[in-house]
Amino acid sequence: VVQKQIMTKCVETLLKTRTVILVTHNGDIISSPNVNRLVRLEDGSTEHSHVKPSEPVVAAKVADVVVKIPCVVAKPVMDNRSMPSPLWSPRTMEAGDKWNEHFDHAISETVGEEERAVGRVGLDVYASYIAAFGGWRTIGLLFVFQTATQVLQVGSDVWLGVWTSSDDAVVQTKWYLGIYTSLCLGMMVAVLCRTILVAVSGVRASRVMFGKMMSALISTPMSFFDDTPLGRVVNRFAEDMSLIDIWLPFSYAGVAGWFFSVASSLLTAMFVVTTDTVVRWCGLLFLPMIYVYIRVAQLYLRPSRELTRLWNVTNSPVLSFLDEIEHGPSIHLCWCGGIVHFTQTWT
Repeated sequence: VVQKQIMTKCVETLLKTRTVILVTHNGDIISSPNVNRLVRLEDGSTEHSHVKPSEPVVAAKVADVVVKIPCVVAKPVMDNRSMPSPLWSPRTMEAGDKWNEHFDHAISETVGEEERAVGRVGLDVYASYIAAFGGWRTIGLLFVFQTATQVLQVGSDVWLGVWTSSDDAVVQTKWYLGIYTSLCLGMMVAVLCRTILVAVSGVRASRVMFGKMMSALISTPMSFFDDTPLGRVVNRFAEDMSLIDIWLPFSYAGVAGWFFSVASSLLTAMFVVTTDTVVRWCGLLFLPMIYVYIRVAQLYLRPSRELTRLWNVTNSPVLSFLDEIEHGPSIHLCWCGGIVHFTQTWT
């Protein structure tokens, strides 16, 4: 749309009687029939070619007004001359049907609808994030810290039960209390180390992913920006990066914490609390429950994943529209200001 306005209203109309030097990579503009001289820069060398000689253009008279452009002006900017209302541009404005048809056809071919991913998230996506997160070394450290946290937590609970059921609880209070305090402090240190490791690894992963995405965007050919609306790029750098920065690390920490908590509680109930062999083997009944839980979670996971993808796809046009709104007032004011100055000069 911007290229269409520049070509039809600026190059083809306002600058019709002037020499226009246009630097572009657009092949459609380069092959335009209105190009008189072409200079190509390829592999460090320039190539000059004359396409066609310039045709003399008779300047339009002031009275020959073809297109009228109204503009609302709140305050005069030049002098106090009387201005007609509405304001008219004395410059002849041509319709430029060839450029309208050309750009409408180009936009319909290049800018299509954003494709939405279908199915599960690929394993390569998880592998790339784990690599940016720190690799399997970081995952191993998190496993160690999480295991230490659960062991110390279960140990403190078991020790508290031993303390309350012992006969010398009153006499050996300091000894029992010292061990219980040590277990609690150790659990606090393990939780602190796990939290710091998750935060640092999450920041490192977000930096690595952002750097790779920025490098890919900078090294992308210019045709990518012609085919891709700005809202899609902004959506990747805004919505997706916020998920990587905030939600992914702490979601992983939460899921890992719940998993280790359930596993430690189950193992404690099977091997520590009870001594009956039959009761211990009854703990295997949790396996069908885990299977049912996973199947039910998958029923909710698929629509949640599809809704998230739909949200991301529909959010890109909104961002593009907001970007156009942001740049629209300044362009409109500049255009109206130029018309006011041009009209006052001719009146």
